[in-house]
Amino acid sequence: MHRCRLLQREHSTPTNLRLMCNARHSTANQSTQPVQRRAPVIGDLCMYTVTWFCGVVKPSKRSRYIVDLGLCEYSNSVAFLAVYKPQSPATMDAIKPLFIKDVTVENNRCDDAQWCLALNCRLNKAELNYFRKKGIRTRAALVKLHEVFEKIKRDLKLQTGESGILQIFKKPPVYLSVKKRQK
Repeated sequence: MHRCRLLQREHSTPTNLRLMCNARHSTANQSTQPVQRRAPVIGDLCMYTVTWFCGVVKPSKRSRYIVDLGLCEYSNSVAFLAVYKPQSPATMDAIKPLFIKDVTVENNRCDDAQWCLALNCRLNKAELNYFRKKGIRTRAALVKLHEVFEKIKRDLKLQTGESGILQIFKKPPVYLSVKKRQK
């Protein structure tokens, strides 16, 4: 059995993170409640921005992978992940932040609900088959992954921006470590 543990850089209070990473973090009150309903674009179709935070997590200190987090404005949760090697040729995960800029909601139905990680969103319909391709085998593992990334979001005080701005960390402020439990 494995247990996930977050390792933050030394002296990584939110204030120091802001200075170390040259990233802007809002300290406004965060809520998991959806934002006010936007005015419909066409008919009953509403669009909510996705704000990307690039280079936030590194799976381990030796790993070559980087994890970007996409926060949905509707759920105010981590909805999308991009996992890639920055030094490798571009993959679909590496360019996700450039293409996933918003989610559309129509008639209380989200177009991205089946592959959304925001499990606390009332519109979420996450399909385990999609996440199995990414190495998540069980619903319990998906819930744990969601909890870990929500904790990172809270600890770093990440919030959605009005225009879905891309925010880049030069050095990842969070490393993940997996330790085996002692029996």
